[in-house]
Amino acid sequence: MAFLGASTSKNDIKVKVHGQSGSISCLNEDGCLKRGDLSQMTATIPQTNTPGKTTVAFMVQGEAVFTFDYELYDCSAPFFQTVDPTKGVYTGGNILKVKVLRFPISSGVDITFGGATAEILSTFDGGAEGTTSIQFKTPARTKAGDAVIKLTSGTRTVTKTFETVAPCAFDIFCSSSNGLVLGASQILFLKGLSPK
Repeated sequence: MAFLGASTSKNDIKVKVHGQSGSISCLNEDGCLKRGDLSQMTATIPQTNTPGKTTVAFMVQGEAVFTFDYELYDCSAPFFQTVDPTKGVYTGGNILKVKVLRFPISSGVDITFGGATAEILSTFDGGAEGTTSIQFKTPARTKAGDAVIKLTSGTRTVTKTFETVAPCAFDIFCSSSNGLVLGASQILFLKGLSPK
């Protein structure tokens, strides 16, 4: 769902993904569902066969009003659904909880983080079609930057990039939203990393 200014009609808005146009619809026949000074619309993105991250752009009169990143998954293959938290300190000791779809671990699982072995704290095997949950502690790295989380079970492997940052004297926050609405108020839920 995208929230746009109430004065903007659905005919003024276009959505683009992979350079292709999608469609916009309102939630009732009289226009858009009003929520205070906001209107709520649904965007249908065009079909694509290319998995990975892409940018969704909402266009008004040919200009991108706002954009956000969106990940497209190949549902026939295992993939990370969530990684919580979304970033951590490079000095290690972060407790990460990952959820991976279609990644059974009945034969066990090995986890590396930035190439080093991670300490597994708990696991739940979701089977071939369900969601597997794993909680683990990250090892220390020598510097901040991206680290690859790699899960291996039998012949199956799945990877995800995770951002590590330097420890500091204050909390680092991750927003609950990847995009902000221009000209309107928005509530953001913040998750903080504990100071080190």
